[in-house]
Amino acid sequence: MGSDFITMRIAIAKGKKPDFKKGGKHIDKLRNTPYAKWPKQYLERFYEVDHSPDDISNSADLAAILMGDLDELHRNWIDGGRECDIFVVGNKKVFITGGFSCGDDPCDLWGSLDRLISAGVTKACGFDW
Repeated sequence: MGSDFITMRIAIAKGKKPDFKKGGKHIDKLRNTPYAKWPKQYLERFYEVDHSPDDISNSADLAAILMGDLDELHRNWIDGGRECDIFVVGNKKVFITGGFSCGDDPCDLWGSLDRLISAGVTKACGFDW
């Protein structure tokens, strides 16, 4: 069995700043939304990657996880970190994370970013890809 080097990225127009408060507002909306009506991509990823359906208690608990993920993204966007890099490509500022994987997440930030993208939080912050 081998390992793969995998990456995940988000980007925003160069010169534009992400609005992490809007991301938090999006999470607050999800907190008050029945779990079955959360974004389909999030529901699929959450069941596949993070937990079995029996582990899911309610939207408030999941929103708390997303809020922690958003805080982690915000810290890494501001300060950088071991699990990410930020660089400019054309007219985009790109945030990338990843690493080697044998089937599991290559780093903690990967899981956070996966959940944020799947729940539509990065889009709410202004990231476009």
